[in-house]
Amino acid sequence: MYSVLVIGSAGAGKTTFSLNLYDHLSAHNHSPTLINLDPSQQSGNTYHHDICTYITTQNIMEATDLGPNSSILNAFATMADNLENMEIEGYCVVDMPGQIEIFVHSESFLRTVEYFKEHSRCVIANVFDSINFKSVERFLGNGMSMCMCVGRVDLPFINLVSKCDLFLESDRDEDCTNDDLDRFDGDLCFDQSLLETKFHNDLYSFLEQNNVLNFTRIRYTEEGMTDIIYMLDSVLQYYDDLDYIEPREE
Repeated sequence: MYSVLVIGSAGAGKTTFSLNLYDHLSAHNHSPTLINLDPSQQSGNTYHHDICTYITTQNIMEATDLGPNSSILNAFATMADNLENMEIEGYCVVDMPGQIEIFVHSESFLRTVEYFKEHSRCVIANVFDSINFKSVERFLGNGMSMCMCVGRVDLPFINLVSKCDLFLESDRDEDCTNDDLDRFDGDLCFDQSLLETKFHNDLYSFLEQNNVLNFTRIRYTEEGMTDIIYMLDSVLQYYDDLDYIEPREE
C-alpha cells in the first residue's frame, strides 16, 4: 500500500489538491482511497474514511469551553487514539488538518504517521500557498515549519505550490492570456532581495541546504497532474511493485 499525506497551512488548497489527485489516480488505475483527517472539514465531499463522521471541531466546541484551534487538536488526538478502527488499502490520499501546531509538536500527529508507515510506504505532499512568495516572513516561516515536520517523522517529501494563477496574475503583461499562465513552467523562486537581515539570510541558507526550496507548481490539467503522480510514484517506488509484462512479439 501507499500513502500520500497532504499537509500545509490552513487555506493553502490541501483539500482541492487531494480531491484532484484522487480523481487523477482513479483515471490512472491506481485504486485510490480518499481519507479526510481534518475535523474542521465542512465541504460536504465524499470520503472513504472521514474523521467528521465520528468527531468534529464543532462537536467539541459545543461540549467544552475550548476554542477552534484547541478543538481541532483535541479531535485529532481522539482520532489518533482509535486508528486501529480505520482499515486502509490501496493508494491512500490523506487530507490532513491545516493547524501548524499539529505538525510541529503534536504527539497525535506522530502516532498517525506511524500508523500509516506501518501499513504503507509514505510520502508527504506539502501544499505551499504561492502568496508566501510575496512575504519574507511567510516564506521563511512556512519553510521552517516544513523542516520541523519532516524532522519529526523522517519521511520523503515534495513541495507543491498552489494558486499560481493568482500569483502570476499580478505580474503578467497585458498580452499574457490564461492559457499562457496554464502553460507557465518557469522557476518558482523566492526573490532573495526581500532578505533584508542577516537572520533572514541565515534562515534561507538553512532551508536551501536542506533541500526545502525545491517547488513544483500544481496545474490541474491532465499533463500537470500526471507529472505530479509520476513524482509521487517515483518516491513511493510504486513502479517497483508492478508485475513485469513480457513485451509482445510483432
